[in-house]
Amino acid sequence: MKVKGIEIPEAVQNAVVDLMKRRHTFTAFALATEIASHMACGPLDEVAYRGADRIVQRERKAGNIRPSDSTRSRSPYWKWVGQQ
Repeated sequence: MKVKGIEIPEAVQNAVVDLMKRRHTFTAFALATEIASHMACGPLDEVAYRGADRIVQRERKAGNIRPSDSTRSRSPYWKWVGQQ
C-alpha cells in the first residue's frame, strides 16, 4: 500500500493485523505506533496515521473488526471479530 508516495510493505501491514488480533481492543493510534516502529517515522506522522486508517477501513469492510462498544454511535476503540 502506498501512502503519500511511500510504500508500506506487506510485512508491516501483516504486523499491524497481528496486533489487531492479539489485543482485546485497539485504536488507530496504536496501529499507527506499530507502523511507525517498523518504519522511519513517528506515530503522528501522516504516513503512519493514514496507513493505520486504511488498514482499519480494509478490515472493517472485510468484516474482521467492529467498534468495541456497539452502544455508542462513534467509538475510537475497535475489536477483532474475524478469524484468528
